Amino acid sequence: MAQPLYNHENLWHSNANLLGGFNCKDCDAFLTWNDEMLAGFGDEEDEFLRGCVAVSARAQADGWELLAEEWNFVCPACTARRRAG
Repeated sequence: MAQPLYNHENLWHSNANLLGGFNCKDCDAFLTWNDEMLAGFGDEEDEFLRGCVAVSARAQADGWELLAEEWNFVCPACTARRRAG
């Protein structure tokens, strides 16, 4: 099954494009892509855009949260703390 291509209207992809990954609003944790993440994302011709798609998929799978109204992201640990109150 082919992985999705970069979509400039996708907030996850756009953020990864601007910052090279995801920075947690609460604790400054940072997630960026590596060669291992790029495996399976070969449909995108541009390696940088492949990285944007790959790190977006990893962030969502790992439990990062999008705060769409602020266009910010929160890492899994801070997401858990926020939900716990």
